[in-house]
Amino acid sequence: MSFSLSLKESSTAKRARTIAEAHRPAEPAFVAADDPSETSDVQSAAPELVGFKVASLLDIDTLKQLRDTGCASADAGDFKAAISSWSRVIRAGEAGPDVHNWIAQAYMELDEDWRAVHHAEIAYTGDSAFALTYARALFNYGELGKCKDTIQDNLEKASGEDRADLQSLLADIRRISSLVEKDLAEHHRGVVVNGRTITMPFWETAQK
Repeated sequence: MSFSLSLKESSTAKRARTIAEAHRPAEPAFVAADDPSETSDVQSAAPELVGFKVASLLDIDTLKQLRDTGCASADAGDFKAAISSWSRVIRAGEAGPDVHNWIAQAYMELDEDWRAVHHAEIAYTGDSAFALTYARALFNYGELGKCKDTIQDNLEKASGEDRADLQSLLADIRRISSLVEKDLAEHHRGVVVNGRTITMPFWETAQK
């Protein structure tokens, strides 16, 4: 049994505007997580992973312009250009969790699931308000056990649309768990979700 799932479309643009307004009142709307590993829209490096930090003399206006440009590019659907702009903020050492959250969402739009997880985790570590982005990225990557744990850790304190989306995501996990159990019982094999084979040990606690 094989099927694909993606949560990238679920109110991403709306959430982008809400979070952007909360963190940057004068900036454009899109919210997706920041990628320290992208030096351009097609070339990647990971300076923050190797202890490299670009010596930057970028002033506040330039940094704000980069953030705004990235948001405008994302709103226009040019997610690679958005990531490129936001990555310059990261390399300047001026990126907060919100920038990583923007980049994570952009990577989900590009179906680059591992990169989305990487930046969503940075965002979530810095601010648990970004739990939904992290959970979605984990779900798309097939890390459903960790996704379930993240949801359960944050569901009670979530509110409004985020809470509803987390509950919906948890229901999806439980549904897939049932499919896995059924397929294993009937065919003694795992289920392929987004190209990753899920077997019973991975799902032992999925419905608890």
